[in-house]
Amino acid sequence: MMEHVDTVNLKLTNNTALRTSKQRIIHEAMRADLRPLYPNATKLYFDIDTEHSKYSCKYLPLLVNLTKLVHLELSSFELVDWDKHLNRWKNQIGTRILQNIHLRSLLIHHKFNSLSRSLKVVETIHKLLPAHISYLQVPINDLNQIEIILERCHQLRCVLFEIKYCAEIKPKQVVQWFMENTKGSVSEIITNDKILIWIGRRKITNDEDISHKHKQMKLTEQK
Repeated sequence: MMEHVDTVNLKLTNNTALRTSKQRIIHEAMRADLRPLYPNATKLYFDIDTEHSKYSCKYLPLLVNLTKLVHLELSSFELVDWDKHLNRWKNQIGTRILQNIHLRSLLIHHKFNSLSRSLKVVETIHKLLPAHISYLQVPINDLNQIEIILERCHQLRCVLFEIKYCAEIKPKQVVQWFMENTKGSVSEIITNDKILIWIGRRKITNDEDISHKHKQMKLTEQK
């Protein structure tokens, strides 16, 4: 029956649920020759409180095949001891997500109490974004991060930016960035910290234009 499950909603909020889930996951995984509990799920909604988030690194891959997901939504997701568990998150979950060529939609909701920790987490999130996604919701706290995101996610069509963590940028600055650096982008300021962007074509910079013309001249000379 588990093979036919397409959507998984996972929420761990207390010790009882955590223990029950751990026992069931281990039991089912052993019976199925270490296959995930929901091997064919394509949508995962993962809501976990900060107290138990460190367990996700170990047990989430036993729930679903991360390389088959088409839609992934992470809510209230924070590692309590971020420095301690960062490599585990990157190696056990982040790398698998990066390798997933099927993932098209990624929504990330994060809450942090520490500004220094949040800045590090935002930077790490951006480094782990898959290249093939079309739809993205992601936190930012600096305009320069927009360029990084667009370079990584070159197939991105629509993005919802959440301005977080005492950022000094405003929604209008994000809109202005897209006006200056793209053609045909459509922006909608949803709230004071959320901006929805339908991404148009990137504008060619002077350096790129010169490089393009130089290549054309070389091709002409070769003919």
